Amino acid sequence: MAQKEEYVYMSCICTGYEEASRNDVLQISVRDDAGNVLFDSLIKPEKRKRWDSYSHEITPASVRDAPTLSDVAPELQKLLRGKHVVLYNKKS
Repeated sequence: MAQKEEYVYMSCICTGYEEASRNDVLQISVRDDAGNVLFDSLIKPEKRKRWDSYSHEITPASVRDAPTLSDVAPELQKLLRGKHVVLYNKKS
């Protein structure tokens, strides 16, 4: 019997909509097909210290004590390994 393919849906909010090398991730959420939250965290940017928060309301103060992307990367890699990942980033 064939193994059922697993899909997860990852949403990212970033510091802006410029080229990727100028942006940082501010929040990552991952859900399964049933809508269960598998991961949800604010992310402290590693490059940028200021950004416009008009579209998402995530301010530097909001992420002051949050983990960095490097901090959560091992957990995300384990969670996403072997799954089909549908990624979206809503542009306001």
